[in-house]
Amino acid sequence: MIKMKTKLSLILAFTIVFLSLTPGVVSAEEIISRGSVTINEPVGEDLFVMGGDIIINAEVQGDVFAMAGNIRVDAPILGDIIAMGGQVYLNEDVEGKIIAASGNVRISGNAQEIIVAAGAVNIRSTSVIQNYGMLAAGEVTNAGTFMGNLNVRSSEFTNTGTVEGNLNYQKPEERGRNRFSVYNILTKVGFFAMGIAMLRVFSPVYFTFETELERSVLKKGVVGLVVGLASTLIFIILMITGVGLPFALAYSSMVFMALLFSGILVSYPLGRWIASLIRIEERSNNDIIFFSIGFIIINVLYLIPTVGFFTRIIVVSLGLGATFYATLNNWEMITA
Repeated sequence: MIKMKTKLSLILAFTIVFLSLTPGVVSAEEIISRGSVTINEPVGEDLFVMGGDIIINAEVQGDVFAMAGNIRVDAPILGDIIAMGGQVYLNEDVEGKIIAASGNVRISGNAQEIIVAAGAVNIRSTSVIQNYGMLAAGEVTNAGTFMGNLNVRSSEFTNTGTVEGNLNYQKPEERGRNRFSVYNILTKVGFFAMGIAMLRVFSPVYFTFETELERSVLKKGVVGLVVGLASTLIFIILMITGVGLPFALAYSSMVFMALLFSGILVSYPLGRWIASLIRIEERSNNDIIFFSIGFIIINVLYLIPTVGFFTRIIVVSLGLGATFYATLNNWEMITA
């Protein structure tokens, strides 16, 4: 039987995945991607925006998908909002749902429901949530009003507000306490920034990687799994011989780099494939958007117990397999 806290994690993760794929948000009419973005004019449609800093000063009549280092909303949102960033400040009302993943989330306005995974969450006294709230964080402070149920999973929880429905508070187990820590979330943001930088500078690498996966995903996954297991055996053999120690260290470094970048490299083709399914490609051929979609989905799946474990194996296997074939097929050019 699944424990209640596991259910909370599953519901949180699946809800974020489902809503992240909802065409009403990701097939936005208004798509903006640049360094810093300030919305000063009303937006009469859905808004998909990414940048270093995002400030929304004008009403948005549709849904909002925002990803940035800092996100601040100072105007009403008439639909749902999905926000991912280092800091997320929602100072105005949201007529739909609030879904956020961030190092720090502060909510001062009203909403229908809120679903948040963060390092710290602060619900202010000016906030009234009409239905339920689901909060998973290292620290949660609530001074607002929940007309429905409030589910909290946090190491520290301070409640000076009102919960009309049921209040369910659970402390995570020791091994899972730092899952939503500020450090862990900032690490994810760092990997995201690295992926964007690599996409800008080494875009041919991504396209080569995508080509390899398009040829045969299953084949690349199986070969990648074999390469991963064989790498461990080769490393042990080289270490035992003594003479092979320098080779073992160099070889393990290359394998480690391949493992490290597997998630980043798989994010782009995954995001592009999903974009083709929900027809984002028809609206924007923005590679950063494709990468962002894949990156978010992979990292959300990582949060789900059991599913996250197998997701890591699949992503690493695909990464190693595609890297192996990309190197093999371009060996002459690499050694030229």
